[in-house]
Amino acid sequence: MQFKIDPPPEQKKAQEKASRGLQSIELKESQIDAKKVVIVGLKIPFWDIVSLMVKSAFAILPATFISFFLWRILIFILNSY
Repeated sequence: MQFKIDPPPEQKKAQEKASRGLQSIELKESQIDAKKVVIVGLKIPFWDIVSLMVKSAFAILPATFISFFLWRILIFILNSY
């Protein structure tokens, strides 16, 4: 004689919900490509934008000097041949 013990209804519902979730995760590649995101606006405070611009301006200065000296070295090497 064998007895079959059913899980409680809450556990059974959770198992069914989990299995449905796994099925929805398995999307085809064409379904993933079809979804697009459109950004219609951003709410960014003015002074945050100003600080970002100032920081980027300060970051440009060393990058400009480094690239200038690298170009000078490259031109010097090419002119020496």
